[in-house]
Amino acid sequence: MKLQYWFLLIWFIFMSYILIASYLRGRKMQEKFIGLSDQKILFRDKRGSGYSTKSNFTKIGGASNSLEVIILETELWLKASLWAMGMDHKNKNDLIHRIPMKNIKGVELIGKEIKLEFLTENEDPREIRLNLKNREEFIKIPIAQRKLNE
Repeated sequence: MKLQYWFLLIWFIFMSYILIASYLRGRKMQEKFIGLSDQKILFRDKRGSGYSTKSNFTKIGGASNSLEVIILETELWLKASLWAMGMDHKNKNDLIHRIPMKNIKGVELIGKEIKLEFLTENEDPREIRLNLKNREEFIKIPIAQRKLNE
């Protein structure tokens, strides 16, 4: 067999492994977000962008048109697509969260960005900047208005 065929075979096996591993990791991470059909959705933007201010790495990284923001009556969900979650399986970009409303400490509109401050499950403070297609609709949600006016 010629050298280029070996290269293509090895490349195909390697890429198949990456895709399958990403899919499986993404499915495992999405288990955190089960139960959407049981709750009333107040807001949903499937094509949002954003970044975390946790570190310089997360400020440079982030999500561009692949972040899904869902506001329910009791929680705010930040999640990515299945493939994006699989590629970022350890949440290095700090953009995958399921936040109870009581843990949201602030919502502020800064230009075109929405600054979201909250506490994680471990009570660690976080700040995420969101750029949503429907930011006006997001601001109309009662929890966002309450936090903006406090």
